[in-house]
Amino acid sequence: MVAATLDRNIWICASDGDLSGVKEFLDDGGLDVNSADEFGYTCLHAASSYGHVELIQFLVGRGGDVDMRDPDGDTPLHVCEDVAAAEALVTHGADPQARNNQGKRPHDVALEEGHVAVAGYLRPLCGLPPLSTEQTQRAMAAVDQASNDVENGGEVCAENCTATLADLEAFIASSGQEEEGKEADDKESGDAMEETNMAE
Repeated sequence: MVAATLDRNIWICASDGDLSGVKEFLDDGGLDVNSADEFGYTCLHAASSYGHVELIQFLVGRGGDVDMRDPDGDTPLHVCEDVAAAEALVTHGADPQARNNQGKRPHDVALEEGHVAVAGYLRPLCGLPPLSTEQTQRAMAAVDQASNDVENGGEVCAENCTATLADLEAFIASSGQEEEGKEADDKESGDAMEETNMAE
């Protein structure tokens, strides 16, 4: 039986993309593929977060749950940082509409984290328009500013991080308003069609 240590366990192996290590823990260590670490992260969360597509496919083949939630309600798709990992999860049935405990879908989280390409891939899967060039530039500028502020440290960071966070939150809120407007338009169209059909 394989023994886990502080510096090597199945979740570290998954984060590192160590397929043979993950296989060893599953086969010889008797762990379930959907076992979570002390933070509620599964191997699939770890592999997805670090973009290990081959490992994602292996874990799904072994029964990994693509919609398994951590304590924050995040699925593996919520923690994706690159498009290839997101595509692999969606191909295997991950729900791009899944909402976490804060009511955010994977594309919302991707935007907040600065993974604009992932958000751009996921939005159309939720029936939303692709990100416009302006939206992409605003999101990237907010992320770049936050990154620069962290590097510069001190008071500048405290002042600018607050402003940058406000800009990013406003951007995300405006993206949600577009979505709500579309849903309202869709409902109005459906109601109008229903009234027309009833009149006939």
